[in-house]
Amino acid sequence: MERKTLIKFWTTFTKQLIIINPGRFLILSSSILLLILGFLIPNTTNFYKLERHIVDGNKHYYEKTSSYKVLEYDSEQKLFQDNGDTLIKVVEFHELSVISIVLSSLLLIFFIVSLFVEELELDKVRKKTIISNFKERNIDGEWVYTSYDKLLFKSSYQKTDPIDEIPTRILKNTDEFFNLENFFTKAEIREGKLNKLGI
Repeated sequence: MERKTLIKFWTTFTKQLIIINPGRFLILSSSILLLILGFLIPNTTNFYKLERHIVDGNKHYYEKTSSYKVLEYDSEQKLFQDNGDTLIKVVEFHELSVISIVLSSLLLIFFIVSLFVEELELDKVRKKTIISNFKERNIDGEWVYTSYDKLLFKSSYQKTDPIDEIPTRILKNTDEFFNLENFFTKAEIREGKLNKLGI
């Protein structure tokens, strides 16, 4: 399948997914926006009083006075003096940034899980995507049925309801669809060659 056709397929697939379940699209959009917001919020710089500094091999441990929490670093950090107190500068994520990233992750997990749960919905999206580009043509007395340049099936007579004739395995599996034989008319093959030559 050509890149242009592949992009067209997945664009239509995404569009159909949004149409069938706009709520899921809203969840994904919110997740992306929250993630962007989380990284756009600037970090905060805080100074903490130190109780002590311990060196253990290549590790440097700094114990904060107020909370007795220990900060661990791979290298020695620059310390500051203020009215007899020893301070360490720590660059931290802003609280809102952390909340945004956590919420974004939760929404993304919910979105991914919902895709696995709603397999029937994905089948419906896949079917609508394939049908959206469905073509019925009579070539040299034979009826040919294609979608996105993939040969779905051929028939010696015109089908009354050809969409119902599409094999179920193709509608239920994207890989099965992509593995179908490519089909182009003689005119399309000629046009493709001319396009490659820039004519």
